[in-house]
Amino acid sequence: MKKTILILIFSLFLVQIVSAATISGTVYDFSLKKINNVIIEINTQPMQRQIVKEGSYSFEVQKGSYAIVAKTADNIIIAKENIIVSEEGKYNLDLIGFIDISEEEELANDTNIDINGDIDVVEPNNNYWLIISIVLIMVLIFGLFYYKKRKKAPEVSEEITDDLTEKILDIMKKEQGRITQKELRKKLPYSEAKISLVLTELEAIQKIEKIKKGRSNVIIIKK
Repeated sequence: MKKTILILIFSLFLVQIVSAATISGTVYDFSLKKINNVIIEINTQPMQRQIVKEGSYSFEVQKGSYAIVAKTADNIIIAKENIIVSEEGKYNLDLIGFIDISEEEELANDTNIDINGDIDVVEPNNNYWLIISIVLIMVLIFGLFYYKKRKKAPEVSEEITDDLTEKILDIMKKEQGRITQKELRKKLPYSEAKISLVLTELEAIQKIEKIKKGRSNVIIIKK
């Protein structure tokens, strides 16, 4: 009886060995270069895990459906493929990562990886966030300064004088009390802004009247 049991156990063990399959492959980036220092996992029971050092991996599995995942040192998934093992033999399954792994490889060199458990990642330099904060504050200050500068109304420093007022009224009298603002400006050696301010003042005290005509104003002396 004992011999029979031993024979059955040994037979089952042989069946498992015979029915085992090998899944292997290589991990590439988008430029089809081999990726090193990544973690490859397959969801067998128990889960199998390898750290790829030369771009290639290999797992021994039984018949079944499996998912193979490639991760960076900080546990970011860069590739995932499914495979069905229907019979014993060798299966090839290459993985292509969908992110740039160059920085991840540098990080992995400074990372302590525990194959049986957690991954301890080196903390990033806090000066990076300090620099970003300073840049953002400077941009905000510059934006507020620029906004206030644009909103500030232009100041007219030219002074309205009685002499200029008399000159405008004299010219209009010579033109029979009517002249366009464009013609008036041609007869005076002053800026358009200064002449416009004087006309506004004369209109406020009801010395003249401005009538819009086309693109210009017609200035009339009030009687």
